[in-house]
Amino acid sequence: IKAAISSIGSGFADQWLEYIRAGKMDDRMVMSAGVAVRGRDRRNANTKGSADYISDGSLIEVGVNQCMLLVDGGKVDNQATPSAFSGSLSQALEESFDRLRFGGVPSRSQKAYFINLQEIKGIAFGTPTPINYFDSFYNAELYLRTNGYFSIRITDPIRFYAEAIPHDRDMVTIEDIQKLYVAEFLTA
Repeated sequence: IKAAISSIGSGFADQWLEYIRAGKMDDRMVMSAGVAVRGRDRRNANTKGSADYISDGSLIEVGVNQCMLLVDGGKVDNQATPSAFSGSLSQALEESFDRLRFGGVPSRSQKAYFINLQEIKGIAFGTPTPINYFDSFYNAELYLRTNGYFSIRITDPIRFYAEAIPHDRDMVTIEDIQKLYVAEFLTA
């Protein structure tokens, strides 16, 4: 009985439409999870909705030089969950009853992730120790060092999310993944 009451209550709480925007997104940020405005505004009546649940019809603000990915259970998806407020009453009721099988909690976990498409500049690289190189022309062993700066621009956000982003993080800065790119840059 408690699970049935919980599934109906949480199902109704998740029917509210939300306004979602990127979290912190500065010039060093590569990816940031979406943040729902609910709970921060005292006038907002929806304080009991699930954290990782995006209702169909919700508004998502995607800024300039950003790409938004809707991720459902770790997979990039393009469907939000049904909402009674967007004209899907029968699907919303079906989803509420589906929660009963999961003990009153949603059977899906959705998040909006924002990928920075702007060029990220000033990424430092350098060899930590000198590289041994034998030059046959001078018949001498040389010790080479290199350092400098490079920039990246994400052109395929879905592939970048799938291959480079740690999936247990809600925010990723360039410093978090810099070692991967410096290693690829030095071997190129």
